[in-house]
Amino acid sequence: MTRDDNTFSPPLIHIDADAFFVSVEQALDPSLKGKPVVTGAERGIVSALSYPAKALGITRGMPIYKVKREYPEVTVRPSDYYIYSLFSRRMVELARRRVDNIEEYSIDEFFIYFSRDFTYSQVEKLAGDIKNDIARELGITVSAGIAPTKVLAKLASSRYKPNGLQVLNEENKDRYLDTIPLDKVWGIGGRSAAKLQSWGMRTAGDLRRKSRHWAETHLAKPVKLIWYELQGCPAVTTPTSQRSLRHSMRSSRSFSPTSQQEFLFGRLVYHSEKITRKLRQHGLMAGRVAAFLKSDSFRYFSDEATLHTPTQDPGCLLTVIRQMWPRLLQKGIKYRSAGVIVSCLTPEGSRQQDLWSSSAAIQAPMKVVDELNRKFGDGAVHLASSLDRYRKQEKGTKKESRRFNIPVLGEVD
Repeated sequence: MTRDDNTFSPPLIHIDADAFFVSVEQALDPSLKGKPVVTGAERGIVSALSYPAKALGITRGMPIYKVKREYPEVTVRPSDYYIYSLFSRRMVELARRRVDNIEEYSIDEFFIYFSRDFTYSQVEKLAGDIKNDIARELGITVSAGIAPTKVLAKLASSRYKPNGLQVLNEENKDRYLDTIPLDKVWGIGGRSAAKLQSWGMRTAGDLRRKSRHWAETHLAKPVKLIWYELQGCPAVTTPTSQRSLRHSMRSSRSFSPTSQQEFLFGRLVYHSEKITRKLRQHGLMAGRVAAFLKSDSFRYFSDEATLHTPTQDPGCLLTVIRQMWPRLLQKGIKYRSAGVIVSCLTPEGSRQQDLWSSSAAIQAPMKVVDELNRKFGDGAVHLASSLDRYRKQEKGTKKESRRFNIPVLGEVD
């Protein structure tokens, strides 16, 4: 058999950003490229590090004071998770220009699924194109792994980091799996690895060569699923786009405790924009909305209402949330979190829309806004009432709005 033989399971791609947080810092400040850099100054421990920093012997979780004392040549930066989330979103959207079926697994990695109509060589070319798009437009590198299952694809993407591209197929996977220690396999923790080692196994290849009868008899369900994945039989999870229709969607985030009304309402506006953008991405309409504030003592203040017409327009949500506002905000209380939840979701077009409603009229301009935000980053175009969400929360608080410094090339079509 050859790699392009369609009797194999359909290929998938695992995209994994290389030293993601540090790579973002280097993209924003090119003078840091190729140098030892760590993030985590705000926590006092290393949360991410560049490959040159790793070569010095620095490890994740090392105290920052120790890094500064023993490695004075290392640049130490505070983590900026807001900026990292923008890069993450752009990275996925760049991939969506070429492919549709994407599962976002974490802030710095995602899977891409294909049907049996795609050959491995076609998928390999697409992976190379996506890698080039991300490097050109974001200034960071990613590694790609191509294989018939998620576990194998994750092992492949880690093969030649940074900026690697590896295909695992029937011809080479056994040879590669014999080089992978059991505790390096996605889903096998230290306790499971120790148990497998007690049975005489040392590598992923050793586990793969066990018979199905042995696997069914001896392995707990999570490790049994990994055994199937190592055989080339998908068993771990289902792609997001193939899951059943969602019952609700939620957008929320914590922040430093505050009682500033403009900031708090700006958060609700921001989450309304974010949740309706997600509705449009999934082709859904919301029939009900809830908003909440969580106090510094973890007490919830919430309200909900049924919408007159199912919508994916942030303005419609905000009309209702403004009516809730006096019941959400209490004097003398500091809040640490805000969020919006939509429910009673129905497929777009399943109900007749009023031609003259604001929901119908907003669809065309919102498509343009979505395209601009996909190209230039979450928040590049937003409602004026969410502006306070992007400003300083309080004196001395770190400003979040570094978003316009992110390098992006090209024009919106």
